[in-house]
Amino acid sequence: LYSHSAPSMIGEMPFRKYVAQMKERRTESGRRYAMLFDVLRSFGVRRAGFIPLGDADLISKREYGFPEDAFVISFYLPYYTNVKSNLANFASARDYHQYYAELFCTCESFMNEKHPGRYFRGFADVSPFAEVLLAAKCSLGVIGDHGMLITKDASSFIVLGEAVCGLSEDELLAEGISKGEGKVGGCTHCGECRRQCPADAADDKSRCISSITQKKGELSESEKDIIRKTGMVWGCDVCALACPVTKTAMKNGTLETDIPYFTEGRLGTVDEGLISSMSDEEYERYSFSWRKREVMIRNIRIASGTDFEGENV
Repeated sequence: LYSHSAPSMIGEMPFRKYVAQMKERRTESGRRYAMLFDVLRSFGVRRAGFIPLGDADLISKREYGFPEDAFVISFYLPYYTNVKSNLANFASARDYHQYYAELFCTCESFMNEKHPGRYFRGFADVSPFAEVLLAAKCSLGVIGDHGMLITKDASSFIVLGEAVCGLSEDELLAEGISKGEGKVGGCTHCGECRRQCPADAADDKSRCISSITQKKGELSESEKDIIRKTGMVWGCDVCALACPVTKTAMKNGTLETDIPYFTEGRLGTVDEGLISSMSDEEYERYSFSWRKREVMIRNIRIASGTDFEGENV
């Protein structure tokens, strides 16, 4: 099911340099696949669906020049591993943006080889679309009360990606991509995510640990108290772990990823010494590097009870 082995250079160099090298290699890398879904599956994508571009919810006012008759494909990568960390599970793995960069380069190569001149553009995280809503419309899962997509096999421990594609509906079906129903389903509203949230953030997202730990600047005392209470220094997984779908996926053996990029190079519990000693290249391997390391150090100090005053982060 999973055949792709990510090049060893992934995660070992600054992101911009990595993407530049991938673009140089893209011409060759798409020729060994029969269908577009084969490309996605080789990177560890488990499911992919599409809907017409006109049915997708754009959240960006930027003009992208998408073909009016295009379709949008949504898919996801599972990333969960059973690692103990004071980082959210996704943050303990290497930055998924770098992995998606290679995936999209390979998809573009495949398209240029098999469908020359047809439009294809991929996005992940920084996207013009409401990603969770798009994935739900593409029938990849339902939207949970915690606001994340819930999939049967990997629950919410996924990173979403999407691509605008100029192939027709029949061509996409022939490429192994499923047609989405365009409907948005909800979860069973069992309430476990609400009950187990250590910050009582169900009705006040500003209290969410994930949001607080990614803020720059001085935190309020109430925000600091939430970090001290949980010990988390970047992100949180409590609501996702509380979901019954997560527990079922864990029992069925489908929750954990088998993608080497996400299983190798994981961080456990991080402390100030580790973060401070990282070179810039090492720090940039992880998704939390979109904030300066001073923010991570601030969080670590708060969690450990050695927080400081007066420094601008």
